[in-house]
This record gives sequence, C-alpha cells and structure tokens, in this order.
Amino acid sequence: MLVKRISLVVFVLCLTITFFNSDYAYSEISNDTSSVKTLNKASRTISFRDLYQRIYSGKATLEQVKLALTTKDSTKLVNTMHALYAMRWHAGVHNLLYKMWEIDKDEAPKISWDLIEKPPVRIALASTINRIDILKSKDIREYIRSFKYDDDVLNRGQALVALGLNGDPVDVPYLEEMADSNNRYLTQIGVSSLAFMENSTAKESLISLAKKHYDTPRGKLILDVLSRSYNVVPVSKEEYEKANAEENIN
Repeated sequence: MLVKRISLVVFVLCLTITFFNSDYAYSEISNDTSSVKTLNKASRTISFRDLYQRIYSGKATLEQVKLALTTKDSTKLVNTMHALYAMRWHAGVHNLLYKMWEIDKDEAPKISWDLIEKPPVRIALASTINRIDILKSKDIREYIRSFKYDDDVLNRGQALVALGLNGDPVDVPYLEEMADSNNRYLTQIGVSSLAFMENSTAKESLISLAKKHYDTPRGKLILDVLSRSYNVVPVSKEEYEKANAEENIN
C-alpha cells in the first residue's frame, strides 16, 4: 500500500559502497558513515539509497544485505530491518534475521552489532521477524510491547510501527492514544500505524480521531490516511460544521 511504502522509505544522504560486477563486495563503513573504505580501486560506487531499494524490492543478495547492515547510522539500520521483510523468501536472509535476534555474531561478524543488539534497531528487527512468523512470535511481541511507554520516543515510535504492522486490534487503544498525543512525532507514527493495521477497529479509531481534529493539520493527515488506506471519507467539512453547530445549540 502507498501509505506503507511512503512511511518505510528512507530519505538518506548518499552512502558509497563498493560494487563488483553485479554484486557488492564486503567493505567497512568509515566512521562518518559517508563513504566506505573500498577494497578494490577499480570498483565503482553506488548510493546507500540504491542498495536499500534493492532490499526493499526483494532483489538484493545476501552479501548486499550484510553490507547494508554495516552502516553506523541507526535510522538507516531501522529502515533496513523493516525492508528485510521483502527478503523473507531468501533462506540466507531468513537465517540471518534469526541470527541477529539471537545475537549470534558468527554468521556476519562485520555488521553493526553494537546497534543491532539494542533498540530502536532491535525493535525493528523484532517487528520483521514477527511479521514473518507471527504464530511463533509471542515472546517477540512481548518485547515490542515493553517499549510502549519507553522514555525514548524513538523506541516508542518503533513499538508503534511494530504493533501497527502486527495488526492485533487489542493494540488499537494504545495506537489511538499516541495518535491523539501532543508529541508530533508520535502522532504521525500513531496515525500511520493505525493505517498499517487494516482492520475495522483501527478504521473506526481513525474516524473518531478525524472528527475530533477535523480542521487541523492532524485532522488533514488522518483524513488523507483514511482515504488512502481504508477508502473512507468519514464526514465532509460542511457536515462537520453542521454537527458542531447543532452540538453548540444543544
């Protein structure tokens, strides 16, 4: 869906990585994350965005995935973890996801373990594993829910995304609470996460929020999400104003 695509696409600065023929060589990313130390002077480079798009489209190789995971930028790692859902068909990537969850470093010693083994990257990893194997991921979902009220809003934001993608109506009240909060970051993610759910409970929650915040930037965002994700326009501006007028009279 378009909303999911927009929410998970990363707009990043170019990160150059080594490229051999049709595949990527394993390299080390420099400390400033703007370039890599190439292993072959004859190699040409490609942006991190292009590499990410290969992963997101499900066309990356295992070595390309491992190389993307060497970045020291936690935001890029978070988005890459979500994008790896598109690579779930790849046995090597599937195995790597579980190795990362178990913190088994032998499979890929050069990836950014210092970031992968802690939130928010680990929450994004948990989300992807949960989506792949939802029937066997109870412990992983409990891990995700443990960050619902974390002091770090980035961790809380990833919990929101993960619970939205999980799609369990039991989490709708929490997502609605965050979408109705005063934190703009959590508001936007809360609204998007209600769209990710794709169920009637989440839809009704968004309709309720749209009516509450109708004539505000938040209301416009919610109306747009409702239209794109649920093909719903809950009320026109004229109907909204009429209802408000009647309520004031009463």
